[in-house]
Amino acid sequence: MEKKPIRILQIVTNLKVGNGVMSVVLGWHAHLDTSKYQFDYLYFDEFPVSHKETIFKYGGKCYYLPYRDKNSFKFVCAVYKFFKTHRYEIIHCHMPRSTTFIYLFATLFGVKYRIQHAHLTQWSKTKLGKLRNFLLLHTLITHRVGCSYAAGKGYFGKKNFVVVNNGIELTKFSYNPAMLWRKKIIPFS
Repeated sequence: MEKKPIRILQIVTNLKVGNGVMSVVLGWHAHLDTSKYQFDYLYFDEFPVSHKETIFKYGGKCYYLPYRDKNSFKFVCAVYKFFKTHRYEIIHCHMPRSTTFIYLFATLFGVKYRIQHAHLTQWSKTKLGKLRNFLLLHTLITHRVGCSYAAGKGYFGKKNFVVVNNGIELTKFSYNPAMLWRKKIIPFS
């Protein structure tokens, strides 16, 4: 019997082309051994130009929940229903806000590994936001990741976190003098 890959839920704001966080996560997905691991995506804002086709090509699934939908109660119910009906062992959240209910319901429905990924150097400026984050960090999040030391320290303070630098495919950005002539950046003498 063939073993199914472990499905990891990537939680992002949107799947929009041009979204930096999404580009990083999709880069990981492109190089993932999909026989062992598979990424699915939960997102909250819909855009006409997105990475959905690429995600489907890699074998991932996409789940859309309207972000707050001008009704916080409706949003909370949608998050509850999602985690009640979709089982994951691992979630990897890249959102800086509105994660309280995501982590609460993920914990309630048995998600064993709940990873918060810091892409910014500050999570909240308000006292209420800082209190919420303190409670999340000490009760609901199991693993902490920062895209840099500054981002990790800004989110998690002196708590243990792992730095996973944003990766890029260097070949896409390597120097090629032939491209300068083609784009007419260097005029002919």
